[in-house]
Amino acid sequence: MAPRLLVLPLRECAARNVAEVGAKARTLGRLMAEGLPVPDGFCVTTSAFQHTLGASGVDTVIDEHLAEAARVPATLGAELAAVRSALRLVELPTELWDALQPPAQELLRHGPVVVRSSAPGEDDSATAAAGVYESVRDVADADSLARAIRDVWASLFTERVNYYRHGSFLAQMALVVQAQVQAQHSGVLFTRHPISGRRGYFNETSIAPEGVTAGTEATATATSRELERLADQAERLIGAPVDMEYASTGTGLVILQARPVTSDSRTPSPAIEGYRWVSQEDVHGVRALPLGACASLFMRQLVKHVPYRQLCRSIGIPIYDIYYLAYQWDTVSPSQLAPFLDRLRCERVSVNWGTGSGPSIRTVELPEKLWTERERNVVAERTTCARVGTIIPARIAGNAANVSSGDRLVEAFLPGDRTSASAVRYLLDPGGRVVDVTGPDVGSLAVQPAALERIGEILADLSRHLGEVRLEWYVSDDDVYVKDLTIEREPLHLTSRGVLSPGVLQGPALVVEELDPLTDPVIAERVSVVEHEDPEKVLDQVAALRRMLDQIRSLPQPPVIVASFPALGLIPLAAHAAGFIFERGNLLCHTAIVLREKKIPAFIMPGALETIRTGEFVRMDVGSGDARALL
Repeated sequence: MAPRLLVLPLRECAARNVAEVGAKARTLGRLMAEGLPVPDGFCVTTSAFQHTLGASGVDTVIDEHLAEAARVPATLGAELAAVRSALRLVELPTELWDALQPPAQELLRHGPVVVRSSAPGEDDSATAAAGVYESVRDVADADSLARAIRDVWASLFTERVNYYRHGSFLAQMALVVQAQVQAQHSGVLFTRHPISGRRGYFNETSIAPEGVTAGTEATATATSRELERLADQAERLIGAPVDMEYASTGTGLVILQARPVTSDSRTPSPAIEGYRWVSQEDVHGVRALPLGACASLFMRQLVKHVPYRQLCRSIGIPIYDIYYLAYQWDTVSPSQLAPFLDRLRCERVSVNWGTGSGPSIRTVELPEKLWTERERNVVAERTTCARVGTIIPARIAGNAANVSSGDRLVEAFLPGDRTSASAVRYLLDPGGRVVDVTGPDVGSLAVQPAALERIGEILADLSRHLGEVRLEWYVSDDDVYVKDLTIEREPLHLTSRGVLSPGVLQGPALVVEELDPLTDPVIAERVSVVEHEDPEKVLDQVAALRRMLDQIRSLPQPPVIVASFPALGLIPLAAHAAGFIFERGNLLCHTAIVLREKKIPAFIMPGALETIRTGEFVRMDVGSGDARALL
């Protein structure tokens, strides 16, 4: 294979086919050929990508993982991660490396470069794919360039691509490698307004390199005559209103990217005559709804929930129903919504506008709810979207998981008290027989044998398809229902009843006697504040967490945090802790899962708050069956 087909100077891409170099590289080449200011660079073609896949055998690996994801949809995330890992480890063929060296060395001699995607189907008149694939900045040497190339290739196989391409993955990618400009500011200019469709110059700028494109920092700014001239030339070349990214440098303006404006709001939003709804399992139907401001959140939920719900339905496991509803404000009376209300077939529902579900309501109250809160997410004039989930009355709820011995661990909670401190634990042998029961009040919280057997069967069925899983379930009057599940790559270990997360912890104790201020999500350390009926309470929680973080940072070494139970509010502190000791708790609670993922040791020690004092040094081996604390 000729090296010129693997790597091409950017200027030569003007005459190449989009299938070979991608629309981005071809457009930049055409701009350069017309004399417009574009940073110098070269293109790594789609042939280079295909040659690398074939030479390394990774093409077979990709096919196998995508086939497995198609067979078991709930494994999609894990299979895509495996594909990305394989691509990041691939060796670049000698032919490609030899072709890369001369142009790369010439660019790097003058400073760092940026590696950007130029995938077929990106930057064209119908699909911009803006931000869908990766770009890597600050590439300063040949080794970093090789890593950046592999990272951008790997971005073909992400959840973002799954959503954007409606579940399909195209194993084709060209790359643009360009000199990275030292920008005084960067900007994006449209020659047609993306909302109104009005012609003109609509410009946003930022002093941050990706402030406009990332949406983190941008200011609407008047255009200069020079900028307008460049936009006009790019528009004439492309033959359509242009979306142009540019940078202002010490020597003038440079064009970083130009593509047709794909959002044409002169075409009205999809018409909704009355209302439309689709089930969560109908992914394409949901995508066809005008979900407006909550689309991003709802689509993330689809990625997470749809595969396991499809699997449950296919093997006969009951789940609750979720519907996405788009409606006009004047169509929410009980009579007009009657077909939808009949479809729900339940007494209570929850409603989510993309900011979280509130308390459940009676189904007959849904029309009033949709009317009174219609402005929660305005999609278009007098049109709103919402997610409606059916509520099935549950007598008992809980978690379940397989353990390393082959047994099954089932934890149960009363519906009105689902804190991690109230679990009753049942251990079932591989045959489904109860071999152990532990809990604060076993007699009043005994799960009926038939329900335990059914939970064990569901866990076994799902594990056969997915490997190790953690299951959230609830018991209704007639059956066991699946609420949620998480795929766990390693089985749980029951080396000690007191171990929540194995490891060795040591450090000064920090006793947290009051957990209430930390139990709700708050702003700090990557924890986002959620909508709350009491803003003052949220502010109090923020302040409490920050005081706690300040106290932890003042210690000479990470502390062992001692608390009554593994409350969710402790998760923001995990990154600053050597480990945790709880007076009570359960193995399958959310906090325990996070601690195991982060490899942070955690142990249950009854009476810990009375035994351990702040400042005392604690050392504990929580990886053995006879875990002990040494004070």
